[in-house]
Formats: sequence, structure tokens, C-alpha cells
Amino acid sequence: MKHVFAFLAILLPASLVTLAAAEYAAPVKPLPYTAEELLSTRVRDTYEGDNLNLVAFPLGGIGAGCISLAGTGKLVDWEIFNQPNKGYQPRFSFLSVWAKSEGGQPVFKVLEGQLRERLDGPVYLAKGMTSAGHGIGPQQTQAAGLPRMRQCTFIGRFPYARVELSDPALPLAATIEGWSPFIPGNSRESSLPVAVLSVTLRNTSTQRVEFALAANVQNRAGTINEIVREDRFSALVMRDEPRPPDASSMALAIPRQCDMWQRNWKPGHNFMSLQHFVDTFALQGRMDCSEPGSDLAGRAIAGARPDVVFDDFEDGTYGKWQAQGEAFGNRPARTNEFHHQQPVGGTQGKHFVDSFRNNGPADAGVSDRVVGELVSKPFTINRSHLRFLIGGGADETSVGLRLLVDGKTVRSAAGHNSELLASKLWDVQEFAGREAVLQIVDRSSGGWGHVLVDEIVLTDSSELPGRASDLGAGSPTENENAQVGSLGVRRVLAPGESFTLPMLVAWYFPKGPTWRNYYATQWKDAQDVARYVATNLNRLDAETRAFQQTFFDSTLPGTVLEAVSSQLAILRSPTVIRLEDGTLYGWEGCAVNYRLGLGTVNHVWNYQQAVPYLFPDLQRSIIENFWNHGVDERGKVAYRIPTRPGDKGTTRDAADGRNDATGAFPNFRTTHAAADGQFGQICWVYREWRISGDAAWLKRMWPTTKKALEYAWAVWDTDRDGLLDGSHHNTLDLNFSSPETMCGSLYQAALLAGEKMALALGDEAAAGEYRRVFELGKRNSDEKLFNGEYYQQMLPAPGDYQVGAGCLSEQVHGQLYAQMLGLEDIYDRSHIHSALGSLFKYNYCDNFHDRLNANRAYAINEDRGLLIATWPRGGKPVHPLLYCDETQIGYEYQVAGNLLYEGYLLEGLTVIRSIRDRFDGKRRNPFCEFEWGNHYARSMANYNALLALSGFRTDAPRRRIEFAPRVTPENFKGFFAAGDGWGSYSQRAANGKFSARLEMKSGTLRLNEISLVAPAGVLEKAVVTAAGQQLSHRLAIQNGKAVVTLEHELIIPAGAALKITLPSK
Repeated sequence: MKHVFAFLAILLPASLVTLAAAEYAAPVKPLPYTAEELLSTRVRDTYEGDNLNLVAFPLGGIGAGCISLAGTGKLVDWEIFNQPNKGYQPRFSFLSVWAKSEGGQPVFKVLEGQLRERLDGPVYLAKGMTSAGHGIGPQQTQAAGLPRMRQCTFIGRFPYARVELSDPALPLAATIEGWSPFIPGNSRESSLPVAVLSVTLRNTSTQRVEFALAANVQNRAGTINEIVREDRFSALVMRDEPRPPDASSMALAIPRQCDMWQRNWKPGHNFMSLQHFVDTFALQGRMDCSEPGSDLAGRAIAGARPDVVFDDFEDGTYGKWQAQGEAFGNRPARTNEFHHQQPVGGTQGKHFVDSFRNNGPADAGVSDRVVGELVSKPFTINRSHLRFLIGGGADETSVGLRLLVDGKTVRSAAGHNSELLASKLWDVQEFAGREAVLQIVDRSSGGWGHVLVDEIVLTDSSELPGRASDLGAGSPTENENAQVGSLGVRRVLAPGESFTLPMLVAWYFPKGPTWRNYYATQWKDAQDVARYVATNLNRLDAETRAFQQTFFDSTLPGTVLEAVSSQLAILRSPTVIRLEDGTLYGWEGCAVNYRLGLGTVNHVWNYQQAVPYLFPDLQRSIIENFWNHGVDERGKVAYRIPTRPGDKGTTRDAADGRNDATGAFPNFRTTHAAADGQFGQICWVYREWRISGDAAWLKRMWPTTKKALEYAWAVWDTDRDGLLDGSHHNTLDLNFSSPETMCGSLYQAALLAGEKMALALGDEAAAGEYRRVFELGKRNSDEKLFNGEYYQQMLPAPGDYQVGAGCLSEQVHGQLYAQMLGLEDIYDRSHIHSALGSLFKYNYCDNFHDRLNANRAYAINEDRGLLIATWPRGGKPVHPLLYCDETQIGYEYQVAGNLLYEGYLLEGLTVIRSIRDRFDGKRRNPFCEFEWGNHYARSMANYNALLALSGFRTDAPRRRIEFAPRVTPENFKGFFAAGDGWGSYSQRAANGKFSARLEMKSGTLRLNEISLVAPAGVLEKAVVTAAGQQLSHRLAIQNGKAVVTLEHELIIPAGAALKITLPSK
């Protein structure tokens, strides 16, 4: 065992002594909420009625794209194609149920609540929606006319969402639970491109109920649908043909054998595809294929025989045929050999039969004039069906393929007046064992007087192959409908009995515009993804659910749990991708169908705090990407990084021709860096080291980190007085022309972090200089920039878009980093306290009814929120600070975290509650907070509230963690994540006795020190136990601190706990 003598420091702030809501400090101005409302542990997770309208809960992997589960249970916003896709829904992709009670009539329902979209039709037209848009009613391609469930409730607790459905006409209650693997510390399996829809049906009647449950999905990866059917796995596999490396694919799968399936919906004009579904499943609870032993997509299963290819013409000869006349020439045609009036499609391979003999630009009449026929050698019919591809003219009397038995034509087929070959199937069971001949006939010299034939196969399959082009007559709508496939199961439920079926939708679109997705390096196609998830479903569910249960099993205010958890969905959205090497890469947000703000832009991603704690390997990949590709020889950091590995980043923010969709940059010299983002990244390195404890990693990062920090002295603070005199760019998309504390406070935090890292690496000279500049900056900022109430910009501040004497929301952002990372105060503590109180007093609005705002309207009417800047002392510039009248959510969360740390508990919670009230499902989507685009990355700043209220800090190099709860310290419980592990911490204080428990749920924790909050009056001794054994230690309590020294380093594995008890005197 490693012998370590460690200290456990406990500091109990005065604000923590008060336990009841009524005893918290009076707010700086009246609040729109009571203390009881703000401190309530109730999580707003349930949405009904009009609050269902805009709910859309993303399902998918980190950086893998997503499909959203709407409040009604509809599958919306299919953003799995390497781009945003708001509003897009593939045709007829829904769940449904058919049910029949004993002695009753069948009932059919789509497993969704009542339609809540606009009933005059969608305004936004995705590709393919032009004929079903506004003014035609809700989309027929979403089966809008089929009956849905009358009662609907949505319950969302990330990473799970549950839709509860019922209807008085249906003897079954239904629940759809949507989820995808999300396991902190396990970034690989948390990046699976899959959505799990676990459907539970419960018999609510007093009779036995027979039911059929179906899922439909349209193939958006290609034109080939195949069925895989095994004892414990069934899948509708959707792909394209041919299948090159990294081909796209999709899969609808269940972890059991399906009872029925429809590999392709029937093609037909207008509404006939859906009508066939109605006639079969909705009315009868069946699909076209359900018989045991069928050949499913040409795969050999029990009782089936392999296909026999009669001729595919790939040898380039008529070896099995005798040609007569001129129409067919002396060999099969090669693909694209003859000039048709329309492009030929749907062939297989390089050769096919073609009687349209046009080698030049002659018109169709000339080319159709020649006639002839091909007659096959006799063969024995030894399968139940004969399948072939056919196109060309539609007149079976003069063109087509014929089957002759005993010299008589017993089957015939022709094309559809189209050059698109379609698959057709003859049932020939009645001729089994008999000799037959095939004829390919062209006896027409008029229009469409030709025939196209390819791939003639004897098969036992009763299904057509899974290509949409095989099934349609050339109509794009028919072909798209034919790309839909279905899987289903059929069962009987006794009264009160339930049945649960997980349905998996997996996708595989490996190639983005300039990158290859990480998931393509881990799994080979969508079927591989689906099979992996199905095989590991119970474990993935258990580990994901353990995170959810641990996170929500908490005494923290429910509004904080709601905020933090809901915005973790950003990691599933198109805002984020993972590059081929696993690097996490992000935009700022997303518009309807393109991304906004490429480059994991450091001045935006500087705010988010969730990824470092939940997936520290992904966070390290972000800073490594910047340090490897975005820092020049002087230490200037490009605040945007391209997606292509090896490309250098840009620091330019003008209209530079960059492509936000692809992440590509033009080749130009950089012009400036973002000071706030660059200083924040110094803090990132320190934070990632504190979380990982990896000294070797810090040593690798240090040369670039040092260079990036000291770049300030070359450009922004040339006299090293701690004030940013030089023009400096920042996340407000402007340059400050004189010293201020938005960037200046982050500079102070970066200097403190730099000092800590330099000392750890033995660079004492650098550490000393960082300390000297920090002290100057602290003194100068307090003396020159604090106006008695808050910190302002040094005047004069020449140029447009300056803040001047205004009260800016970001004025002490660096103090938040200092608090989270256990650094000292960046400025005078009393000044910081005053500044934060003034910020809430002047910038928080409890309504927007009468406010003038020429900027973007993120808050209106009865909304509440915190403005970016106000001018309570006057002096607002003619051209004021950009975005000053906006309520940008990431800034609000930053202020909230600072307020919470500083003891403005109710004010901080008011800011968070105000944000979440705006995103109530009725007015905005609770799972998609936005600034410049949907799923805006900066919203993940809200994790700072969890850190602040639990008082959690980790210092892995010292094997130290601490907890100092700011709410209910007498009875506290909350989630924490540190290094590669996470778990739950709880403490209780009663009758002078204090007890604490730290339990690991996943990973491990190496521990020398732990900081706890203990009441006054406890004895200077403790009982510390783990695994049922007492641990040797020393305890000293003085000046509000309790120090425990553990004799040996402790490793706490998953499932184990550390317990500490402090008895009273």
C-alpha cells in the first residue's frame, strides 16, 4: 500500500449555517418566486396539454446525430445525416398497434398523442415535401389521417424520455420509453448512433386481448431493404447498392424474432401505399409476410433453399438463349451503351438485355422500329417463385418476358413505359418439377416498343427484393413510399398483463462533408450497431439508468437538476460531432438545416462545464486539438479550429468565406485572437489536470500553455500591469478598446492557474512572474475599474460597441473559474460581492412587456431573464455594446453560478428558474435551449450550478475532493463526477452528530483527502470506514476547518462506499 499523509480540509461558510428557506439572506430586490419554490426538490419533468407542443427530446450518441421523440411520441427532427434537419420526418415512420378483445371489434391506433402541429400544413418544406406543404393540411406522408391516442403525457428525465398513451377505445395502455446509451466516463458506448424505443403495452380490460405491434421506417440510406430474422435478433436492414466502403445504412431492429414483416411497402399512385398498410395491418393486424420458414431477403433460414440464378447476363453472352431478329443483337447490352430517351436505371451488374438499339441521337421511333426475340434453353422449375427485373414498354401483347410450359404461355410481364427496371415475381409452385422455356419478346415497332430484362432468379422467397426502384413505376413518390419497411410482433395479453418490446433505430452515415465519423471506426454498418446494442441491451440500459437515478436522487433544487440534465442533450445534437480519431468537435449551434459558428470556438465553449466532468477524455481532446493545430509561434490561439485534421485554425471573425456547414477554411493569415477564449483555455488545462491527475499530460501541454498565456504580454498587456490595454476581441463579437473585467477577470484566473501549473512542473520563474502580474492586475482593477457598485470599462473607451460605464453580465466571469477550481479571489472579495449584487439588481427583469429591444428577442412578454448590459449610471453609448438588450442563456448561467458561489442563493436560483420557465414546452422546447442556433453549446455552462450548490471540487494530483453543500447541508445528497468515476455523496447532521457517505457507482476514485461540512461542536475524532473496516487517520478541527489525515491512499471501486462519522461532544 502507498503511504500517504493527507489532510482533509472542511470550511463551513457562514451562509451554510442557516438551514431553512426563510433564513436565507434577503435578496437585493424583490423576486418573482418564493424561497420555497426556488429550493423545492421537485423536478419539472412532466408535460401535458399545450406544454407538449414543442417538446422534442433528442435520442442518439455523442457526436452521432439524433432523432427526437416529440411530446406526443412522434419521431421528429431526423438529424442523422451529418447535418441539422429540423422539421424533417421520413415517410410513414411511426409506431402503431392493432388490438382485439375477446368478442370485441379490432381497434387500431398510431402510438402517438393527438396531432399538435398546425393543421393547415407545415410552412417549412423539407426536400420531398413540396406536394404536401402549407395549405394541404397535416402531412399525409406522416399518416395524419390515421387515429391516434386521446390521452398523452410526456415525462423527460435525461437520458430517458417516456410517453404515456391511452385511449378509451383501446383496451391497452401504452408507454414508449426513448433512450440512448449515456454513461459518464464511457465515451465510446455513449457515442452509439442508435435510438432505443422501448414499448410497453398493458391490458387494462377484463378480457384477453390479442394485439399486433408494428414499427415502420423509411430507408433514407439507399434503396435496398433486407430482413434479418433470427431467434434473438430481427432487423429491417436498409442500405444502398452497390455497397462501397463506408456506405450509408440504417436498421430497425428488435432483440427477438419478429412475427411479421413488410420488407417494402407496396408502391402505388397517390395514397395506395398507406392504403395497403391500412388494409393489412390497421384492419387485420397482419403484414404481407408472416409465415414461418419464408426466405427473408435471400438469406438461407430453416426450411428454405438458396436462390438459383438462371441468368444475370454478366458473362456478356447469350449462352442460354437463341436470338431471332435484329432487336437484341448478338450479345447483351452494356450499361450506358445505348442512348435512351430517359436514363436507364435499376439494372444489376454491367450487362442486361436491351432491345432499344440506339447508338446515337436518333429519336425513339427509329430505335423502337427493330423487332426480335430471345428464347431460352429448356430448364426445370425447381423453386416456388421466379423473380426478374424488367423495364421498357408496358404492352404485354407485344413486348415483355413470358414463361412457357408445354409450349403454352402461362405467365407474362412487361415494363411500365419506363427505363427504370423494376422487380417482378411469378408464383410458379403449380409447375414445380416441370420443364419450361422463357421468351423475351419485342414485336412492337411503335412508341415504347422495346424491352429491358436483367437478373432472372429461381427462388423460394415470396417477397420482392428490397429496392424502391424495383417496386415503382418510375414515380419518385411511389419509390419513396416503397422504401418504407415494417417489423411487427403479435401476442395475447391476459387482463392486467404487460408486454415490453425494445425497438432499435440505428443509423450509419459515416462520411461528413470534410470528416469521417468516429462511430465508423468502431462499428461497420447500422446492422452491426443494432446487433451490438441488442446483444448488450440490458447492460447498457442498467448503466445508463444508474446515471439517471444517481443524478436525480438528490436534494438539490429541482430547477437545477432540470436545467443541467436537459441540456446534456446538446451532446446528441448536430452541434457536436466526433472526428475519426475520437476528438470532440463542435459548432456554436444549429439553424434549421445548417450549422452555425464552426470550430469548437473557444470563447463559446469556454462557458460549458459538463463535458470535463462527465467525459474528461473528450474534453482533453478539445484542448489537444487546439494546442496541436491552433497556436502559432507567438502563442496566439486560433479561436476556431477546422474539422479536417492537420488544418490550421483561424482567428479571424470577419466575413471571411468560411463554410460553417463543412468546417472548411480559406487559406489566409490570421488577424486576431479572442482574449476571453484564450484565457479560458489556460484554465481548461489546469481544470483537466485537476480532474485527471495526469502529470505526464500536463507536462506535454505546458510549453504551449505557457506560450499561450504569455502571448498577452506581447499584444494585450504589454506593460504587464494586469490590465488589458490593447484592443482585444471577445465572445460579444467586438473588440474592447480599453481595460475591462470581462476578459480581464479571465486573465486573472488564467494567471492563477498558470502559477499553479508552473509550480507543479518546477518552473518557479514563470510562477513568480504570473504571481507578480496577478497582484498588479488585482490592485489596478479594484482601483481603476470598480466604481463603487460594480466593475466597468476604463473611460474613455473609444470606438463603437463599447460597454463604458455599463453594468456587464460577464464582468467577473474569471471569479467563477476561480471558485470552481479552488483558486483565490481574483479581486477584492467585497467588490466582487457588490458587483454581483448590483448585476442582479440592475440587469434582471421579471417581465419584458414594456422593454425596448432592437436586438434578438430571446425573452418577450411575461418571460423573465437577465440582460447582458444596462447603464444604471447613465452614459450608454450611441452605438452601445452588441447584444446588450438580449438574454443569452449561457451568460445567464454564468451569472447564476457566480451568484450561487457568492452567497446570492435565491438570486442565482431565480436566474436559472427564469430560463427554464421560458422553455416550458408550450413556448419553447425544454430540451433545446438556443442562442445563435438550436442546441447552443454555451448552455452547458449550467453544470456550474451543480458544482456551486454541492461545493464539489476535485484535485486529482493530490487525491483530494471536497464537498460544501450550499443548500440543506443538514440533509444533503447529490451527484458528483471525478476522473473516470462518478457516484453519490450524502451527509446528515442532527443532534450534534455528523455522518457522510461517498458511494461510487461507476469507475474508481483514488482518495487521500475529502472535504466535508460538519456542524460546530463535534469531537476531534472521527470514525472512517470502507469495506467494513476502519481506516487509520488523524483529525483536527480548528477555525471552521476539520482536517483528516489518512494513513494510506484509498481506492474506492464501483459499488463501494466510504463512510465518515463525527460524534458530538
